[in-house]
Amino acid sequence: MDKSTSYDWNFNISKGVIESLSKIAVSEVDGICAIQKTEVYGDLFQKNTRLKRGIDMIIDLYLDVSSDCNINNAAVKVQRKIISAVEQTTGIQPEYVNIYINDIIYHV
Repeated sequence: MDKSTSYDWNFNISKGVIESLSKIAVSEVDGICAIQKTEVYGDLFQKNTRLKRGIDMIIDLYLDVSSDCNINNAAVKVQRKIISAVEQTTGIQPEYVNIYINDIIYHV
């Protein structure tokens, strides 16, 4: 095969893939009880968008946390794990991973 041949392929990553990666990453963080909602949006999900670095991807997570966890530490861990998982899998780093604490769960 001619080494100078280049291929121009388009493929799309569904929002569901990013949501699944986010759920897996969140499950690895102590103190997170549940994910109430995940929203994924940005330029990456527009039709015929080329996959490249610097493209816009935003992830919003609405979480329930345990009453005995440090919310700030847990949120930072979630952000880092999601960024790492998405970047390792897709090659694209999310521009923002926004964490919203939906509820605090008290264990009796």
